[in-house]
Amino acid sequence: MRQKFERVLPLNLDLEKAVLYAVIHGEMDLKNVNKDELSKLGKVIYTALTGLVKDGSLNGDGIHAKTVWLAATEVHDADAGELRTFIKEIENGEIPEIQAIHGALARKRIISSLVNEASDQVASGDYSILALKGLIDAHTHTRNTLSPLSSQMGQDVKPPVGIPLPCLSKVSEATGGLFGVWLIGGEPAAGKSTLALQISLSVGRRRPVLYYDFEQGTSVIKWHVHKAFGGDKEKIAEATHQLYLRHSMSSLESDLDMLDCPCLIVVDSVQKVASSVTYRRESLEQWVHKLEALKKYGHHIILVSEKNRGTYGAASLQGYKETGELEYAADTAFDMLKPDEEDGSRSDLHITKNRHYPKRGFITTLKRQNSWWFVEEGSQRREVD
Repeated sequence: MRQKFERVLPLNLDLEKAVLYAVIHGEMDLKNVNKDELSKLGKVIYTALTGLVKDGSLNGDGIHAKTVWLAATEVHDADAGELRTFIKEIENGEIPEIQAIHGALARKRIISSLVNEASDQVASGDYSILALKGLIDAHTHTRNTLSPLSSQMGQDVKPPVGIPLPCLSKVSEATGGLFGVWLIGGEPAAGKSTLALQISLSVGRRRPVLYYDFEQGTSVIKWHVHKAFGGDKEKIAEATHQLYLRHSMSSLESDLDMLDCPCLIVVDSVQKVASSVTYRRESLEQWVHKLEALKKYGHHIILVSEKNRGTYGAASLQGYKETGELEYAADTAFDMLKPDEEDGSRSDLHITKNRHYPKRGFITTLKRQNSWWFVEEGSQRREVD
């Protein structure tokens, strides 16, 4: 496996002097300074300070500049004249407020992370704008915007409310609607792809749907949609005008940039992503984490997953092929089981994980209509789903 090379970007001289001034005067802990980012003379002063500062902090007391100079020259054998000039520049320069110094260091850390990530992407050929966005989100914070949770607590506190699914009212009631990451697993031919496509057709009336299909192919999905709506062209047009089919995840980031709004992202099936030629360097775990991170940008995700044969016959959150990360990433997980019948027109739907709502276990039996549309047992199909 290729190791990442972390490039260390040096501080500019003005910021270095401001940082060293803050440490010498007890306004900043030495542990917040990266020695490798300093100049040659800066490293000498840093090394001298490590012997003068207890536990990396002066607790606001400060050290006289002459003490630092003596420690650096006598103990560390630095050039006395050159070092004296450098320390005078530190003491006599225009030093910004300590918050401004911390802010500059934080921004520098972000830039360093971005430079290293971009360099690694260029070397590997795996280009990911999402990875760069994730780094910015992980690092960006402002000291002046912290507020306690108590100030954000109102009287009306409720669990997250997702996108309602009128065509699956019992499912919608049990889950609060489509929210975050939904995981649809189950036995072969239980209807996982049918359910994922049905939800896509329902949600597609209100927001864009990016459907990454590794199972069916465009012609098959077109036929399924045609059958689901009984060939009604008006209903088909309404349900598919924001549904976009893709057969490779390589366009995910450009697709999201093009639409530039919260979407539903469907992957059928997620196990096929990691084995594709384009992303052979990325593991399934990495892809699960990348897709889960899209929640932060207002997207919802449906992952259709295969299960191991040993888990057939009983609803379980365990047994997803290739990785256990799926069960941790899911906000809501479903397991579809086939009742003991010959025609295969029904599937029992169980919730095995429901992060935001208490309902778990058997939800409803789904009965096929027009082969490629499910109706909850005891319910009638609505004209507007």
